[in-house]
Amino acid sequence: MGEVWEDASNKISYSERRRYFQGGELDSVMNYPLRDAIFGFLNGGTAEHFAESMECIRENYPRDVFYNLMNVVGTHDTARALTLLGVTENEWKMDRNGRAHYQLPPDRLEIALRRLRMAAVIQFTMPGSPTIYYGDEAGQQGFEDPFNRQTYPWGHENQELLAFYRKLCEIRAEEQTLADGDLQFSDTTAGALLRYERTSGDSRLVIAVNRGHQYVETKIDALYALDLLSGEGFAYADPDGLIVSVPPETAYILRCVNAAD
Repeated sequence: MGEVWEDASNKISYSERRRYFQGGELDSVMNYPLRDAIFGFLNGGTAEHFAESMECIRENYPRDVFYNLMNVVGTHDTARALTLLGVTENEWKMDRNGRAHYQLPPDRLEIALRRLRMAAVIQFTMPGSPTIYYGDEAGQQGFEDPFNRQTYPWGHENQELLAFYRKLCEIRAEEQTLADGDLQFSDTTAGALLRYERTSGDSRLVIAVNRGHQYVETKIDALYALDLLSGEGFAYADPDGLIVSVPPETAYILRCVNAAD
């Protein structure tokens, strides 16, 4: 598993083009392009740009590599995900002492927590192996190294966030489709709504992530859909079909039942 931050299929390092995926070096790499795409989308980018970024990686990587990528949102080399999703540009300009002791104010902490949940849903539902940097699942904050390496917050975990990550782990373990199912993007022109499907045999999951501040409706070709995160169900309502209204700053993992099932 290689620590490569860029597209590893055409990386040039020390003036030499690397051949990581030619059978003699790496089985897979850290999925920093996914991390970049997640932060780009949640910080105002479009779903279309996210999909294009991932399709580029999928086109360039062998399938076995693409499905075994190390899906990261935070690492020991980056600022904490929660901090990145809540700080302002001016706060990045604080002196070293200020960054060492900084904690997000309550209002922006809540915004960052909602964004982190969306980021985690994408991390756990894209092809690859979701990998958590210790403490991210408990609400750990921190700027760049060494402020991102504080000890795990024993006894001070964000219990709601921790429960959310545990639920994601359960879903990932139970849904084989998330491990090896096909990937297809849809509705990417909606901008604030990222939607894609994972399918395998008769299993079909639709992931819908609304990073915007308004409800967004998406139509699904199915009779019924169950959100695996909340347990909420959505039924076909003729003549409009199955319409799911995704709340602001919310992600759904929908198990769909088709007409033939």
